[in-house]
Amino acid sequence: MVYGKQSTQVEANLSKRRANAAVRSSGGPLARVIGIAAFVLLATSSAFGEFIVQPIILRQQVTPGRPNVRLNFTLENISRDATETVSLRIADLSQDSDGVWTEVRPDEPSSTMDMSALRSCKDWLRCNVESAVVDPFQRVPATVFANIPAGTRGFYFAALIAETEPRETDIDGPYGGALLGMQYLVPIILEAQNIPIQHRVELQDVGLIYEEPTVENPLPSVKGTVTIANSGGTYSRLTGQIRVWQSRQGHWAKVAEVRLPDNGIIPGVKLTLKQDLGILLPSGKYKIEGFLWVDGRRGNGVNKEIDFVGDQVVGKGMGLAPIDLDKENVFIDVTPGSTRTGQITVGNGSEDPVTVNVEFILPEHMLHVINGSGIKGEDLGCVDWVTVQPQQFTMQGYGRRTLNLIVRTPATATQYSNYYGTLRLHTTYRDGSPAGMKTTHVCLKNGRATATNVISPMSISFAGLTPARYMVTSSFLNNGVTHVTPRCKGILTPVGEPDAKYQQFLMSSEASLQRGIFLPFETRTFSGVLDVSNMPLGFYRLTAVLEYTGRNSSGQISQENQQNQMLIEIYEQDGQKAAKFAEWDRAPEGARTKINIKL
Repeated sequence: MVYGKQSTQVEANLSKRRANAAVRSSGGPLARVIGIAAFVLLATSSAFGEFIVQPIILRQQVTPGRPNVRLNFTLENISRDATETVSLRIADLSQDSDGVWTEVRPDEPSSTMDMSALRSCKDWLRCNVESAVVDPFQRVPATVFANIPAGTRGFYFAALIAETEPRETDIDGPYGGALLGMQYLVPIILEAQNIPIQHRVELQDVGLIYEEPTVENPLPSVKGTVTIANSGGTYSRLTGQIRVWQSRQGHWAKVAEVRLPDNGIIPGVKLTLKQDLGILLPSGKYKIEGFLWVDGRRGNGVNKEIDFVGDQVVGKGMGLAPIDLDKENVFIDVTPGSTRTGQITVGNGSEDPVTVNVEFILPEHMLHVINGSGIKGEDLGCVDWVTVQPQQFTMQGYGRRTLNLIVRTPATATQYSNYYGTLRLHTTYRDGSPAGMKTTHVCLKNGRATATNVISPMSISFAGLTPARYMVTSSFLNNGVTHVTPRCKGILTPVGEPDAKYQQFLMSSEASLQRGIFLPFETRTFSGVLDVSNMPLGFYRLTAVLEYTGRNSSGQISQENQQNQMLIEIYEQDGQKAAKFAEWDRAPEGARTKINIKL
């Protein structure tokens, strides 16, 4: 996905796949970059990757039989001097086994896609322009129009493909001197339904794989795998956990526990997601447990025992060491051009000595991303400024050790109010066998710069649980340059009485395994249960309100909020209360627009 120095696993896979499929033009390759899932991912070279599409996903609830539904987007050129000519087209959309959005190309000889499994809306869509010229620092609005067939129900998918004309670049590497262009894939998701559809997303299998060193990844690794299938009609968000236990002298010792990052899954797709355990495991008998959360609700679990062929060097191990930290996050006040220090204390909760190796990196979700203001995730990093002492140490059983973080802030670091890093503590036993990993975030607070919070509402949906009870799920994006501490709740207000709150309920991100401060470039999903059994019949605004502390235009601390809102109708079916979606423009007078609900 990114032609840069670093990339996440998904990004690297996509880059490799696209590079292998590169098209030759005028003697050089045409490289493609795809914008997916969070932000548009950019290359590290200034000559490549300075064009973006906003928003990065087009998702809308629609009414069956409705013509000319508008899906608006913007083409933006953030280059200082290069004019971009962009062509636009509509394509079929799917996901590969890693969960990466992919354009379906059935005409390719290597294609094995089952077209009958696609819930495609490609033929419903047309773009108002086929190409556009975007000057430096300019934005060009455009629209995709959708004609929704009668009788449509569920989720349907397509892709907006935006391609720039190739041009010569002077970047280093295999594409040096070649013609390079960009291709952005923007998922289009249409939700055509009245009565909520229950998800049918299932965790089918778990496993372990040992990956030998390669040129791209010079270190060996052990990864946990989960296989997940969506046999229903919903587009669902999912997270999960993998726990690994090793057989030791007749008992099981837990040796690893990792979280699966948030991902989406479309109908008819089977994903095989991999997550690095952060440790190497020797060959032996293991038990693997996988757990799944779907749309904020606990899904099924799978466990099995396997004979695993692992690393031939690492020792037998003793299980995870209970390492703890005295701070959930480390905050350090800094001044550009000065040196400051911070501390964090590490504790060994086991009776066995452990050796700790310290790693300081950019938060993974901030790698190769850009927000709506053209700010890259790397711009908010402080990896090169921070020295951790000691970088390696040994703690005796139940011992403690204080780490010093020495921050040398450059005099030029005046633009942003906060800079971020992630502290990783890798632990091993005396024989070199892994004892686990502990992480925490480091935030440098620059008092010479101010910033306002930019929290963007993304989506809100609900799905049936039991009669009259629904799981409400809402996502928000931190599109700014500073963190917040969020709190979310759901509010149900009757149409015509916005100040009358018939029901309020807590919405938590714990079900998505997302905790603590809400960092820049992070998307966070909250969920809670709505019970309509005692509600009067009629139309209601269902609002997810994210509250957080911010600063007003005068720099004073104030309480702020962002809201996702949808219209629902509560009706009676078979003697029980039920709820369904309602279209804004077909609602009663006075309920045809979203409003800000007063808390």
